[in-house]
Amino acid sequence: MLKRLNGIIMVILSGNDWGKKERSKKMKYLQRHIKSEWIILGVFLVSLVFLAAHISPGLTFLPFNASDLTDFSQGWTDGEGQSVRINRLDVVSNKGQETHISKTLTEHLQEGEALNFRSKNIQFRVLVDGQVIYTFEPDMDYVASNSYGSCFHSVALPVSDGGKTLTIEYTPLYSDNSSLFDLMAIGNPGAYYQEFMHNHMPSFMVCVIIFLFGGITLGLSFSARRGGMYSADLRSLGCFAMMIGCWSGMETLVPQMLLGTTVIFHGLNYLLLILMPYPATKFINSLLKKPDPVYDRIISFAVVGDFIVTTFLNYSHILDYHQCLPIIHSVIIGTVVLFTVMILRDKKHRGKWKAIQVNRPITVAFLVLAVSGYIDLMRYIFSGSGSTDAGLFIRLGLLFFIVVFYFQSLRYIIASMRLAGETEAIRHLAYTDALTGMPNRTAFVKREKELEDAVASGEIAGIRVCQLDINDLKYVNDHFGHDYGDRYIMAAAQAITQAFESQADCFRMGGDEFTVFLTLEQGEDDGYSQCIRNLDEVLEARNRREDVRIPLSIARGSAVYTADCGHSLEEVEQEADHDMYSDKQSYFHAEYDRRRGHQGNFSE
Repeated sequence: MLKRLNGIIMVILSGNDWGKKERSKKMKYLQRHIKSEWIILGVFLVSLVFLAAHISPGLTFLPFNASDLTDFSQGWTDGEGQSVRINRLDVVSNKGQETHISKTLTEHLQEGEALNFRSKNIQFRVLVDGQVIYTFEPDMDYVASNSYGSCFHSVALPVSDGGKTLTIEYTPLYSDNSSLFDLMAIGNPGAYYQEFMHNHMPSFMVCVIIFLFGGITLGLSFSARRGGMYSADLRSLGCFAMMIGCWSGMETLVPQMLLGTTVIFHGLNYLLLILMPYPATKFINSLLKKPDPVYDRIISFAVVGDFIVTTFLNYSHILDYHQCLPIIHSVIIGTVVLFTVMILRDKKHRGKWKAIQVNRPITVAFLVLAVSGYIDLMRYIFSGSGSTDAGLFIRLGLLFFIVVFYFQSLRYIIASMRLAGETEAIRHLAYTDALTGMPNRTAFVKREKELEDAVASGEIAGIRVCQLDINDLKYVNDHFGHDYGDRYIMAAAQAITQAFESQADCFRMGGDEFTVFLTLEQGEDDGYSQCIRNLDEVLEARNRREDVRIPLSIARGSAVYTADCGHSLEEVEQEADHDMYSDKQSYFHAEYDRRRGHQGNFSE
């Protein structure tokens, strides 16, 4: 597989102007480079296994001991002495009504211990034996609804408070299960922070990976789209993944623990829920056999309408964003239903699956993602207690989707590279002369049209057409054989290419005829005279060699084509041809005198 991939890469990298020697050098370099990367990767993996094998608990040093934390979430009672679940306060209180819950502190509090917990959508005061020791009553201004979302607290508990009654007087901001306390423990705040990060950081890192995947996909979408590499809408996929990564990351509560509660977290949470259906629908639509713009319009109207309605209700103080969640959720549910309709309607347009079909697995993976998001939504709506991580299943679903997406993308890219290699090989054969390796007549016709258009548009000042013809090719074939004649032609092609170097386009037109195009820049010499001097020097050096059985001579002629020359490019080529034949006749007259008495036909 690695060797095949090397070959594919080489075909794509190589062009018509590459010689065998240069391609061989490049291939050897790439092979050595890839082998060195495998060696480095192997060393890294062996070292990683070695380090993992020598990890032991005795070599792990932590600044805090999480075992010193005492769970404080059970045993709470209301004013009537009834047991209360602090994560289901909606069953004992109503929105805006102040209620209290109580619990007795442990007898033996340690120095530096605190009551650590999360509050969500609730205002409260903490009292010990009737004395207020902590107050949290933020004044929200409807920027991101009438609530603050989640916030973490550490309430210091002096040693002298041991055995006293701790009371929390609270006012729920909502009458549903979104107003709660949870993750409650007594202990050192550092130990609490460390334990929280230990439990939640892996989920947060998955969200970071998802976000980075979205950013990378968004960046690659521009080049992939221009190159026609992918049929899927990678731009929408990148935006959707970044949105999911950001929203799911906030659901892990790690940003709130690190940075505290800010309005931006809470507002961004609702904004992402409103906007996510649009890129998701655009992406799934791009995977269909026959994408339908109607789907994009439907979801765009739904998302824009959702945003306008919820924003108007929030800033009019009629309903805040949290109270508008049924509207937001209905759009999300409708999007999942729309996905189902899109897939079912598209099924009848699909024939047999091709051998390399990237869309089918990705479509299935995306549907798994949609179902996982639907499960999370149902958990949030119908959960008996507010879930501490509403993005659990959608995070796992998106991680599964990323794995499938990258696997299928790799298959698709390799297949595209192979196809590109085959296409390049065919193109190379179509435009290259088999004997000399120079561009052939087909390539000449293509380049001729390009240069003619460039002159007409003023991109270049003009073209010098150089016609070249091998002298005495018939004599060489008759006296030394066609095999030697082929070597004679190859020597001429090499001399012409070497003389004109990269300054011109050189073509073998067939037989003993060659054409060269030199582009004329405004106010600059085209370098024709120097190229002819180079050609004479190359021929002289070749003809001095002892193994040369007959000297090589090339007739040459040229003419200049410009936009205002009064002739067509074809007429200028004929003029250059006449100039070449004049040079050829001069050569034949001189050779006739020198070869007088020898047999040979000196006319072509």
